[in-house]
Amino acid sequence: MPATYLGSGWRTVGSTPVVNAEFTTHSNYLNFISGISGGLTINIPAHFSAISNTVPVQVTKKVGLTKLVMKNIDSEMDQINQFRDYAQICSSWIPVKSYYLFFNLLLILEWLIDDDISWLSNTHEAVNHRLKELIRNNEIIFNEPYFNSIIPATRTSSWMIPSGSNIVIGNPDPRTRYRQVIKKILDYKKDDFKRRRNIKRLTGANNTNFLTSTDLNLWEFLYWYRIKANYRDMEFLESGVNVSDFYLYYLNYHTLCFNLHKAFVGGINNISILKYGINMF
Repeated sequence: MPATYLGSGWRTVGSTPVVNAEFTTHSNYLNFISGISGGLTINIPAHFSAISNTVPVQVTKKVGLTKLVMKNIDSEMDQINQFRDYAQICSSWIPVKSYYLFFNLLLILEWLIDDDISWLSNTHEAVNHRLKELIRNNEIIFNEPYFNSIIPATRTSSWMIPSGSNIVIGNPDPRTRYRQVIKKILDYKKDDFKRRRNIKRLTGANNTNFLTSTDLNLWEFLYWYRIKANYRDMEFLESGVNVSDFYLYYLNYHTLCFNLHKAFVGGINNISILKYGINMF
């Protein structure tokens, strides 16, 4: 259906008005990723041998921090279930907390796979880049194929997405919603590319360089939404959003955190039992 603007924060799909279209878009994308994360598991085909070393203290601290973040998110969810208005207050920080939960789990997992303690102090870009390498080389395999896909930026130009479908609430075509999320991640990367090079438009050689050097994976959603909510673009959480919508937004984040935490902890424990004879978590 065609979408029509009615003023700041308002659009219609057909004859139905949508308040705060940007919030609805982001909530829809989050709902999709949260939904497909149900029952998520990680398969790591590599063979690992037992080693005599003890787990480094840096890793133990990361494990403790990860447990603390997940406990905090669970506690907030419990409070929100009792007092739904609290969801609005918590919604600005849950993208940040969920990313750092994911990031620290990823640091621990990559340390176990690569046996390189320096990974624990690596940058966000390096750690996320390494994840894509592991996925691309089938060294990490998720049971949900969408999380395994690495999409060259050049491929997205041929994707035809119906106008206004980003704000349609319900059960969309999964492939369409997936492509919408990937294109949104691409938009964030474009803005970052321009910001770093201090350019206003992406044209010519700059555009070619960007497109040919950029690939995209669904897990990057967590990193870029953390940037959006924490640094650059808080307006999508502006007033005018219903309490029930904030509640659903937080609930979807909590569900995603629970599912990714369970999947990554499972993968981490499988390796740590083989290497150290213990469950890391």
